[in-house]
Amino acid sequence: MGGSAFPNHCTPRMSHETYSHLLSKVQEVLTRFYAYVGAPPEAPSKQDHGDIDIIVATTLRAFEAEELQGALGAVAKAGNGVTKSYCIPLTDDETFAQIDVHRVWDPSMLNLEIFMASYGDMQQLLGLLQRPLGLTTNDRGLHLRVREVEEMNRKASMIFLTYDVGEMLGFLGLDVGKWERGFKSDDEVFEWCLRGRFWGEKVVTDVLGGRHRETADGVGMHSNDRQRMRKRSMFRACVEEFIPQHQDLWMGKRDWTRKEVLEEALKCFEIKEIYAKKMDESRNSRKEQELLEEIKKAVPEEGERLGEVMKGLKRWVRWENGKAIMYNEGEVIGDKPKWLALVRDEEREGLLKWLMENHRELRRRENERASRMKTEKEAAKAKS
Repeated sequence: MGGSAFPNHCTPRMSHETYSHLLSKVQEVLTRFYAYVGAPPEAPSKQDHGDIDIIVATTLRAFEAEELQGALGAVAKAGNGVTKSYCIPLTDDETFAQIDVHRVWDPSMLNLEIFMASYGDMQQLLGLLQRPLGLTTNDRGLHLRVREVEEMNRKASMIFLTYDVGEMLGFLGLDVGKWERGFKSDDEVFEWCLRGRFWGEKVVTDVLGGRHRETADGVGMHSNDRQRMRKRSMFRACVEEFIPQHQDLWMGKRDWTRKEVLEEALKCFEIKEIYAKKMDESRNSRKEQELLEEIKKAVPEEGERLGEVMKGLKRWVRWENGKAIMYNEGEVIGDKPKWLALVRDEEREGLLKWLMENHRELRRRENERASRMKTEKEAAKAKS
């Protein structure tokens, strides 16, 4: 979305009048194809429009994309995913408008999709406030990030909480009624966001303090936020003007810690078993990583030679009955030995001793394998 899908056609920014007229016309056409057709509300301060964004769900009948293109009177279309863009002539036939039609495949996710796309940078502002407290909202719903897992794998750290917008806003302490009635100004959007119950003085102060630097720990701003500060006037106006000028909304407000937000999520949502499982996985993963580091330190090799030993350990070794066993048939290797989690604490010393006795054999096997693979590759190349 953004009005740049058709570089060979002139798609100037549209006035409110042109936008409203074309939106009504396009929506009328789309209602012949979809059971739900709607446009997420734009930022109240928006002066003009680069394109028209429409969300649809549930087809009324089977049809080809060309049929919809014809019904819209579009001279071109683009996109093969959930969002398709159509290039529609304006009144003079020399200028065009880009219409982005975003299809929601699961109707139950419709309200969430609308929420995520509404009021310009509203969702980006909420995301900035949520992040340091271990919360993330995306197109699948509200999620909790488990800190211990996030340090190793951000995606794996996510625990799904809800995709119901009312339930999500209730948990965040945001006024559901105000959201449903809508906002008449950007300032109303900003104030609504800042009234969330979890972000107190420390969170907001960290956001303000971090706006001129990039961070990697969830406090302050990330590189994407800094880009928004440069390119998104609504986002920048909130961070640089509204928040400093409206300290009454956040100064002295209770500071929730990430741990407290976690405890609240455990109380409000049925995630205790999932959380416990992720914590177990995190502890096991840390133990595996610690053992892997021990192994690397114990092997009397460095650089490429150490790399060969580690490859050999992954490829030729199994763990059976508390002991390392060398096999003649090698396995496909990954980032660590598949059996690493099987090694108990009391068996570590035996493993390290075995490595001291067998690291040369592991290197020999890897060198031999590499030489054989090179010969086979050259033979295949010569044959072709």
